Amino acid sequence: MSVWQRISDFLNENNRTKLAFLGMFAASVLGGAWTVYTHFHPAPSQINEDVIKEQRIEGENFLNTGRYDDAKQIFEKIIKASPDDDQALWGLKIGLPT
Repeated sequence: MSVWQRISDFLNENNRTKLAFLGMFAASVLGGAWTVYTHFHPAPSQINEDVIKEQRIEGENFLNTGRYDDAKQIFEKIIKASPDDDQALWGLKIGLPT
C-alpha cells in the first residue's frame, strides 16, 4: 500500500470531521494565546513612547519650577532617544539661558 493510499484511507469522511474540529480548536487556542500575550507584552516602540512621554512631562515640570539644568538634561535624553521630537527640541530651546 502506497503512502498516498494510506493518506486517502485516513482522510475518509469521519476522520475529516474530526481533523477539521481539531484544526479549528487549535486555531482558536493559538489565537487566544496570542491575544493574551500581546495584551500583557506591549510592543517595544509603545514602551519607548510611554517613557518619552513621562520624561517630557518631567522636563516641562522642571521648566515650570525654574530648574533649567535638570530640564535640559531630561530634554537632551529625549532627543538622544528620539531626535525628531519637536516638543523636546522646543523644551530644550526654552530651557537654554538667554
